[in-house]
Amino acid sequence: MTNIVAFDLNKTLIKENSWYDLNLAMGITPEEDERLYRQGPEGEGILSYVQWIDALTQLMKARGKANRADIEAVILNYTYLDGAKAAVQAAKDKGYTVGVITGALSPVAERVAGELSMDFIYCNAQMKFDDDDMLQTIELRGEDFAAKVEAVHDLQQKHPDAEQIYYVADGDTDEAIFKVTKGIMVTPDKQIHEDWKRQALEDGEGFSAKRAAKVAWKVVGHISEVENLL
Repeated sequence: MTNIVAFDLNKTLIKENSWYDLNLAMGITPEEDERLYRQGPEGEGILSYVQWIDALTQLMKARGKANRADIEAVILNYTYLDGAKAAVQAAKDKGYTVGVITGALSPVAERVAGELSMDFIYCNAQMKFDDDDMLQTIELRGEDFAAKVEAVHDLQQKHPDAEQIYYVADGDTDEAIFKVTKGIMVTPDKQIHEDWKRQALEDGEGFSAKRAAKVAWKVVGHISEVENLL
């Protein structure tokens, strides 16, 4: 019998938010990033996830900085959160099938999954470059909420004997997937958030993580607690 543990990436396994770091490096201002984030599904829902990412991509291309070398220099410069590698290894040691389900950018997801010898990867944001290594588009499987749920359904088809599928994440865009898994929400340290978002959280704003916490199976304060829940 197979049991499965899937991990999110940004602010769950790695400290960085690869999207935010990329946006700033590609010439998007913190004010533009905040405005689009708030208009997207994490905030007011004025923009769909696809529209939100398309707006970011168009800004990157307009600023003329979106070449492969510059992009990878930014997003592949990440740091694992304390306890993240140990949590993944603990799941593997217990015999779980372990992988990633994430909306993070594909180069980061692929690198992390390889470094941690994971069994599967589902990434919703595939970066595509043209012949001159300039960013052409960021292809999405669909809205991030739905794409994560579809990944779970695909795992269920591939592993029909799976008794449980656990999903470990920080809560951003995780409300829907927590409803179809044993969702374990690891509340991130506010200090790793973007400056504006950290202030917003301190002011009492919750974004989608607040909704996700209500449907998570368990909410923990540190990823090291995950091992005892499996």
